[in-house]
Amino acid sequence: MSDTPPHQPHAPRLLIASHHAEAGLALKALGEKNGYTVLRCFTATQTLERARTTRPDVIALDDSLLDADPLETSRALRDDPLVGASTPILLVTGQAATPEHHRALRAGVWEFLPYPFNVDEAAARLHTYVLFKFESERARGTEAVQDDAGLYTTRGLALRAQELTLQAFHHGAALACVALASIPTSDGDGAAGVQLLARVLRASGRRSDAIGRIGPGEFAVVAPGTDGVGAVML
Repeated sequence: MSDTPPHQPHAPRLLIASHHAEAGLALKALGEKNGYTVLRCFTATQTLERARTTRPDVIALDDSLLDADPLETSRALRDDPLVGASTPILLVTGQAATPEHHRALRAGVWEFLPYPFNVDEAAARLHTYVLFKFESERARGTEAVQDDAGLYTTRGLALRAQELTLQAFHHGAALACVALASIPTSDGDGAAGVQLLARVLRASGRRSDAIGRIGPGEFAVVAPGTDGVGAVML
C-alpha cells in the first residue's frame, strides 16, 4: 500500500490513541510500512481534537489513555458529526470476554485488534476497513443519507446496516431489524401520524441504533446487540 490506488482519494490516515509505548510504536510502524499517514495521540482530549481536524480514515485506541475510558472516547467520537458512524474505530486489547464485546459494540467500536499483533493479519484488517471507509464516503457523496428530521434515508440506512452487520459479526453479537409503519389517525391525517412516529423514534432510539425511512410512512430500526427477545421489546 505504498502507492495510493486509483479508488483511494488519498493515502489513508491512521489515528493511534494510546499511551502504551510498545503497542503504540508497533502500530505506528505497521501503519507507516503500509503507506498510512500515521497520527499519534496520548489522551482522549487529544484524540477528539485530532479526529476533528484531520478526519482519519481509521482510529485505533486502547485502555492506556490517561484521561478517559476507551469506550467513553469511542462514544464521544461517534457523537461528533465530523467523525460520525462511518469511521472505523478499533480497540487494541488482549483476549476479550463476551460482555466486553457487547459493551464495545454499543459504544461504536467496530472490532477488537488483538495485541500482540499478528503483523499480516493486523495489516489486512486495517486495509479492509480503510477500503470500506472510502467506499462508504464515495457512496454518501452521491446522494443524501439523512433527511431533515435527522433520520437515515433508505440509501443511508442500507449503508449503515452494512456497517453494523460487519461490527456485529466481528463481536459475535446479535443484530435485529424491526420495521414499523404509521397508522392513519381517525381524522384521516396520515401525514401527522408519520411525523409523530418519526419524532418518537428519533427521541427514543439508542445511540447505537440506526433509524431510517424505508417508505412514505414506513420506518426501520437496525439495533446492534439486540436478539429476538429484544426485538419484540423494541
